[in-house]
Amino acid sequence: MAKRKLNKDELTAWLEDQPPQVSVAIATRSALRVLPLLNKALNRKKGERAQNIILPLFRGSAASWATVQFPDRSKEIRVSRAFIATAEAFNAASKVNSAVAGHAASAIYEAANSASTTFNTPDAGAAAAYLGVSATMSANMSSPTSRAELTDALEEDRSFITKDGNAADLARQPLWHNKRIPDVISLNWKELNSTFLHQMSNWEVWTAWYEARLKGSSGMEDLEIARLALPEEIWMQGPKVANAEIKRLEEEFRDGKPLTWGETAWGEGVWGGESEPSPEPGMRAEVVDGELELRRVNVPDEEVSDPLQQSLHQLALDRAKELFSALHQKRNYYPEIYKAVSGYLSAVDCPLSEVNVTTAWSDGSALMDFSEAYKRQDSNQTLSEPLEPGLQGLLSSFVNDHSGFF
Repeated sequence: MAKRKLNKDELTAWLEDQPPQVSVAIATRSALRVLPLLNKALNRKKGERAQNIILPLFRGSAASWATVQFPDRSKEIRVSRAFIATAEAFNAASKVNSAVAGHAASAIYEAANSASTTFNTPDAGAAAAYLGVSATMSANMSSPTSRAELTDALEEDRSFITKDGNAADLARQPLWHNKRIPDVISLNWKELNSTFLHQMSNWEVWTAWYEARLKGSSGMEDLEIARLALPEEIWMQGPKVANAEIKRLEEEFRDGKPLTWGETAWGEGVWGGESEPSPEPGMRAEVVDGELELRRVNVPDEEVSDPLQQSLHQLALDRAKELFSALHQKRNYYPEIYKAVSGYLSAVDCPLSEVNVTTAWSDGSALMDFSEAYKRQDSNQTLSEPLEPGLQGLLSSFVNDHSGFF
C-alpha cells in the first residue's frame, strides 16, 4: 500500500467549510482510533500513576464524542472541565518515555480542545481538529500500513459527511467503517484490555464504552450524560472511585432506577445537586424561545479595576504585538499562527473592560497548542516548516503571559 501524506491546508480548509460539529466529530473519531496506543504508557509507567493518566483521557474522549452525539446537552457534559483534566493528563503522558503514547494522548487532547472551542470559534476548532488528526498519524509513524489505513478511515468519514451526512450520524458509525482494524491498533487494544482486567478498578466501564464506539452505537443518552456529569471531586479521586460510581450508575440504569449520586436523584441538567459555577467572562448559551442563543458575559467590574489584572492584560497585549511583528515577514510560512495572533490582538487591543474574552481565550488556546505542536515536531512530522528558534522563544513567552492573564 502506498504511503499517503496528510494535506494540512486542504483538510483545514475543508473543516472550516463544514458546520462546527464536524470538526469535533472528525477529531474525536481520529483520536479514538489511536486510543489503544495508550497501552504504551501503561507499559512504561506501571500501577496507579499510569491509570491516573489514562482515566482523564477516556473522560476527554467520552466528552468530545457526547458533545457531537448530544449537542443540546452540552451543559451537562461539562466538556470544558473534561478538557482541563485531559490537558493535565496529556502533559503527564508526554513525559512518559513513549512517543507513541504521547502522540495518542495529544490526539485526544486536541479532540477535547476542538470540542471546547469550536462552537464559539469555528476556525480554532478546525485548527485543533487538524492538529489532532496529525497527532494520530504521528502515533503510527513506525507503521506505514496503519498510517494509510488511518488516512483511509479519515477519508471515509469525510465522504460520509459530504454525502449529506451530519456529525451526529457520523459519531454513530463504526470507527473503522466495518473494515479490518490495523494490527498495531488491535494488538495494543487487546493488551490494554487485558491489563485493565487485572487492575481490579472496574475498568470494564470504559472498555465496554470503547467497544461500543468501535462497533458503532449511539449509546444510552441518559447514561452517557450521567457518566460525564459526575462531580469533579469524584473524578479527582482517581479510577478506583470514579469507575465504581460509573459501574453503580450502569447497574441502576439496567434496573430501571432513577440515576442518583449519593442520596440525591439526578435531575434535569443537575447532577447530584452540585451547583454550576458562576458564569465566567466569555459567551454562554441560553435557551430563548426554544432556541440556543449565545450571550456575552462581561468582565466583572472588580477585575477591570484590579491593578494586577490591568498589568497582566498589558503584558499579554505587548507580547502578542511582539509576536505579530516578528511573524509578519514569515506569515506565509506560518499562516495558522499568524491568523491566531491577529485574532488575539483584535480581541485584547482595547481597554480591559472591552476585551473579547471568548476570542482571546480561543485564539490564545490555539497558540498554546501550536507552541506545543512545534516543540514536538521533527523531520518525520506533517507540519512542513519547523518554527525558527527566535519565533519559538517569542511564542513560548506569549503563552506564559497569556496564561497569567487568563
